[in-house]
Amino acid sequence: TASAFLCLTLFFFSPSPHNPTSGPCMALLCVTYAAVVASLTLLGQTVTLDRVKSIKVVGGTAYTADGSSGLAAVDVRNPMEMTILWNLAMGDARGVEVAGSTIYVADAITGLQVVQAGSVVGRYSDPCSEVYLSAGIAYVRSLEGVILALDVADPTTPKLLGSYNFNASKNLFVVDTTVYSLGGSPLDLQIIDFSTPSDPVLLGSLGIDKFTATSFRVSGNTAYVGTYSSFLIFDVTDPSAPSFTAEYSEGGNAIFVIVDNTVYLANQRFRIIDVSTDTPLLVGLANRSSTNRGFVQVEGTTAYIAGDGIQVFDVANASNPMLLGDFNRPGGAKDVAVSGDYAYIAGGALLQVVDIKNPAAPSVVGFYSKFEGRNEILGRAVQVVGNIVYVGTCESFYIFDVSTPSQPRLLGEFNPGSFACSDSVQIIGTIAYVGFNSHNVTISGLHVLDVSKPQEITVIGVHRTQIGVVSVSGTVAYTVNMFEGLILIDVGNTSAPTRIGTLKTPGRAETLTASGTTVYLGGSSGLFVIDASTPSAPVIVGSVESDDFRDVIQDVVVVGDIVVASGTKGVQVINVSNSSAPQVLEKYPTSSHVLSIAVVGNLAYLAQDGMLVLKLWENSPHTPSPVGTTAPGDNADDGYAMIFLIIGVSAALGLTVGIVVFKWQVRRNEREDAVGQDTEMHDPQICAPARDVV
Repeated sequence: TASAFLCLTLFFFSPSPHNPTSGPCMALLCVTYAAVVASLTLLGQTVTLDRVKSIKVVGGTAYTADGSSGLAAVDVRNPMEMTILWNLAMGDARGVEVAGSTIYVADAITGLQVVQAGSVVGRYSDPCSEVYLSAGIAYVRSLEGVILALDVADPTTPKLLGSYNFNASKNLFVVDTTVYSLGGSPLDLQIIDFSTPSDPVLLGSLGIDKFTATSFRVSGNTAYVGTYSSFLIFDVTDPSAPSFTAEYSEGGNAIFVIVDNTVYLANQRFRIIDVSTDTPLLVGLANRSSTNRGFVQVEGTTAYIAGDGIQVFDVANASNPMLLGDFNRPGGAKDVAVSGDYAYIAGGALLQVVDIKNPAAPSVVGFYSKFEGRNEILGRAVQVVGNIVYVGTCESFYIFDVSTPSQPRLLGEFNPGSFACSDSVQIIGTIAYVGFNSHNVTISGLHVLDVSKPQEITVIGVHRTQIGVVSVSGTVAYTVNMFEGLILIDVGNTSAPTRIGTLKTPGRAETLTASGTTVYLGGSSGLFVIDASTPSAPVIVGSVESDDFRDVIQDVVVVGDIVVASGTKGVQVINVSNSSAPQVLEKYPTSSHVLSIAVVGNLAYLAQDGMLVLKLWENSPHTPSPVGTTAPGDNADDGYAMIFLIIGVSAALGLTVGIVVFKWQVRRNEREDAVGQDTEMHDPQICAPARDVV
């Protein structure tokens, strides 16, 4: 797990006093050089409203089930300034119901979770995806399609009353003690009587000539079914013989609710449909900031749509729904910068501000959104200097004042024209080095900007080239592109930046960081250490090459003689004290790409679908440290992880050769204290990808 190590191994051919069947025991002493003392440990992650899977609005609070981000409570009293009140991490939250102060969450990994005052107080372990409450009973659809009736009179101990095995069940709706369920392929509507929960009875069914349902509701004697292609209406007055009534072709791939005789439906657009007659009639239409289907709830004259965040519409005039507010907080963070108690994320919005005072529970405290027509402008690169944040996008380069973290204030912007995307920003003094790429070759390149007056950003100089990440050291700007590899640009004269060197590296160059005249370049073939002391003739002096084309390094950070690299397979910690022979000390796999990473002290901030906080080491990574001693009998009783051994025995001259693979882990209680919650709440497998972090 670490760099080169020296081990003194003593074998005792007597049983362990704690484990008499363990066979030969061993005392092991290891000292590592520049070792990562603690295994990489996940501390926490931000919660963003990405693809909300269900929403329930009670009073002025919206409760959202948001997949791996868990349960969030959002203050929606002022639609123009919606804020997250609190969040609770879960496995894969998909459905939510609220009764008084109790919240019921259907989770596809951990089952039904019962929440009070922001904490789980009860649960039923069967993984599930939908939950409905009726007359003190929670009706839950398990992932296997089984419909469960749970007594939740005591929320701390849900009890199974009965079940109905509709194995193909995919959608659920409950009215009193009647359960309506869709499933199968083609779809089959089933109506089930749960008046006796221990013995549910099928009342009737109807085959539907469609293959996939997106939403399902019942109002009075009418059932409404959303499919990928249309919106269907059925008469269920006689449950034993439901019948088809009408179809609305513009309502496909949508999720909806019905209030009286009006359907509120969200697919590519927000639609209000009058269904008081056999012919559905569109009466109102509005654009949405997301083209994904959204979950809808209507309270009085206000409609809440949850999907990529939360949108709030005034529907008092059904023919002209008006957008009141948009809390659009998708994931997909592309870059992150850290300063003091806050991390600044580009992506998911133009800018998000995250409070990181407690690494186990980072929380979004402010954001700034901007729209170009129906499309939200998303940040792609970010740097922070004091209370000023600089953000690159595919529309402009922006400067913000974040002295009040909850309310980022736009100071100025610069637009080079022709839809140019900025994926790299570096600030040195009052100079911004910004990389813009565009189909217009006269726009693409390194732009040197004077940002001393944010309201009047001016161009000092431009070097035209396809450009990637930019790192400035001294009077040289280092950048990469996938065609040429490493590019060196002299910026000593900022008004006339000039190319002075190139180096084609193996594979596809993705990212780099310069430290003095040494460049650490990552890409599809691994990490390369480059001596650029002669800018016109840079040379590779060492590398950690990858033989897996899927393992692409997408960001590198240098901390002394340690490089922390992130990419498609997670995070690597690499010792580069010997630049000609860098060594991988530790790896932390993630379930998705880590596009950017920032390191402060012993913590790494990873940009994924939000932000993930990772502990890299316990002590300084630059000093040789003993990692511990284990003697016979020192096993898990003391809280330490077991030592894994592979012992090969040869018979030559009666000598025994042992090969020892040593892996050290911290005490279980220390790990739990660091995380601050049960480890199941921070399973790295439930995280998703971000682009860049500083």
